[in-house]
Amino acid sequence: MKSFVAFLGGLCLLLTSPLSAQRQPAFVVMSSPAAIEHLAATPREIPVRERLFTAEAQSYKAALRAEKLPLVARMQQRGIQVDWQIETVLNAVLVQATEEELAWLRTQPGVATAEFAPQFHVHLDKIGRAHV
Repeated sequence: MKSFVAFLGGLCLLLTSPLSAQRQPAFVVMSSPAAIEHLAATPREIPVRERLFTAEAQSYKAALRAEKLPLVARMQQRGIQVDWQIETVLNAVLVQATEEELAWLRTQPGVATAEFAPQFHVHLDKIGRAHV
């Protein structure tokens, strides 16, 4: 699970605006289980992967998004940039935030954790010439 969170953090870093001196990409993980966890906890004859595309899963994801709505509104009122909301594999909000804003987010109801996204750096050792 931690490696997936790190992957999401890196993806957030790559797909969001350039970092400023203060704000950095971060993720706010909610305490309610993600859709895949919810579906796995309620076994049925149909495999979880197939159930992700059913009305049951869509309804649960919509309920998770509605549950996050008050928090997202409070974040936006405080000037925190909300980039994405995800519900399928991880129930989280991807944001641009400062350390102080993350400290505030950690105190909010329904928040399990709020952390800066890890930074990934691509290293290129050599550039070869293309031979035509």
